[in-house]
Amino acid sequence: MPIPEAVIEQIRDRADIVEIVSGYVSLKKTGRNFKGLCPFHHEKTPSFLVSSEKQIYHCFGCGEGGNVLSFLMKMERTTFPETVEFLADRLGIPIPQTKTAAAGNASSQELYDANGLAARYYHEILLRSAQESVVRRYLAKRGISKEMITKFQIGFAPDQWEGLIHFAKAKGVSLSSLVRAGLALQKENGGHYDRFRNRLIFPIFDLRGRAVGFGGRVLDEEGTPKYLNSPETEVYQKGRQLYGLWFAKEPIREKDAVLIVEGYMDLIALYQHGVDFVTATCGTALTAEQIRLLKRFTHRVIVVYDGDKAGQMASLRGLDLLLEEGCQVRLMDLPAGQDPDDFVRASGAAVFRQKMQEAKDLLEYKLGLLMREKDIRDPYQKSQLAREMLATIHRVESPVSRGEYLKQLSERIHVREQDLWNEWKQMRSLTAPREEKIIPVVPQKMTMAEKLIIRLVFEREGALEQVRKELQLDDFENEQTRSLMKMLFENPMDRPRLKQWLGGLQDVKTAHFLSGVLSDEEEIEEPEKSLKDCVRWLKQNHSRKLLETLKQQIMSAQTERSETVGQLLEQYQQVLKIHQQQSR
Repeated sequence: MPIPEAVIEQIRDRADIVEIVSGYVSLKKTGRNFKGLCPFHHEKTPSFLVSSEKQIYHCFGCGEGGNVLSFLMKMERTTFPETVEFLADRLGIPIPQTKTAAAGNASSQELYDANGLAARYYHEILLRSAQESVVRRYLAKRGISKEMITKFQIGFAPDQWEGLIHFAKAKGVSLSSLVRAGLALQKENGGHYDRFRNRLIFPIFDLRGRAVGFGGRVLDEEGTPKYLNSPETEVYQKGRQLYGLWFAKEPIREKDAVLIVEGYMDLIALYQHGVDFVTATCGTALTAEQIRLLKRFTHRVIVVYDGDKAGQMASLRGLDLLLEEGCQVRLMDLPAGQDPDDFVRASGAAVFRQKMQEAKDLLEYKLGLLMREKDIRDPYQKSQLAREMLATIHRVESPVSRGEYLKQLSERIHVREQDLWNEWKQMRSLTAPREEKIIPVVPQKMTMAEKLIIRLVFEREGALEQVRKELQLDDFENEQTRSLMKMLFENPMDRPRLKQWLGGLQDVKTAHFLSGVLSDEEEIEEPEKSLKDCVRWLKQNHSRKLLETLKQQIMSAQTERSETVGQLLEQYQQVLKIHQQQSR
């Protein structure tokens, strides 16, 4: 069964579009609405409007528009059910969990089922393994408790070529599903075999707790490759998932901060020691999608990586993107040769938390690394250092913060502040993307009368009923207006229900169309008179066009000496009479 309509209505009522959009766009109040730079195209002058009253957004530059649901669907590339579930989770509204609702579609559900079965299979094998087995000895050596094994559903893939394949077949899961999920591979000479064999298994869960992929680690340090991960599939794209976020999302939200580590064992060790607001990138550079995922819960990020020089420099990859996305970023330094797993087991949670409190601002951290690498007595190396720092400062969203960073850099490397500003401006002119030339999107062949009627229907109580009584669908010239009015005529609603309907509209095309019309900020003077004038104009316009059509048909019929001339003349006189009455 789908998500109950009652739940969707509850989400519509409680989700505030300004609050949601503010998580992605810096908005400023202008009159009754809010404005900011459009997140869907590059621009320098804000043309992106958000209406709290109407719960819509619209960009006057590129024409994108809709409601809170369509905004999140576009920003996060999620389906309607996934977006509803995200909002429900954020608002604390429970959703009855069903397989159909969880999957979104039958094809994806097969992969979720296959991954879920594989996770249970690997986990049960680990739990049933003898205490003296290699895998149990390995976990004991790493200090992983039974509680953590259960919580994170850590498993073990046996050293068998078709262990999972046979288990899945017995449970009714098809071989094709295993192949599509990346759990089974085809042999060159026919047949299939398990992807994961003789490895410790870490299931990767999405934000709804569904297993979407796996990481497999060898138990023998000499084994290759050390880590083997699931390939990208219909339900798993590594650049859009973060390990452990499913377990950490509530602690992250509560503490308004997230700790980012590199590996599975780092995360589990920290979680076991009470540091639960943690997620892992699993050795890859952060992507914009992962950052947006984190921004659902917090904008405050602490990054900790292995305590060696290579690890520290690698930690800078992608971190500028965090600044660009408006996050507050700090980096935590560990002693050389120690990763978070080593450190917390050796020194304990209290010392780790103290280290975390000492985490440095990203710019300060990067400058410290570069100062150790570069000799600022050398003009060329000083210039290199400055440009590398300016490349990061360039990503800082706040002009005030940017100015403060430039001042600090000036003092640290003994360069005039104005020279740094000049260098930054030069870099900006060379690297800034050109503002996209966007032709404003306006409704095609849409009369002002139609636009005003739509606005009044949504803004004034009783306007829809008045329009239903006095106008026919043929009176509307614009195709989208006619389609909208057909729906509203067949399903009349009062103003509160109209607002609710608009807030939960799933039809992206209609939401886009309405956002363009309803985002007009100009006040409608004398709304009652305006509605009557618009209704009369549309009637007159319809009859006038009908007269023009009949006139052409009569002329053609006379030329062809058709018998329909008399009938057409009679129709013309009838319409002319109606038109004259409308004009009085």
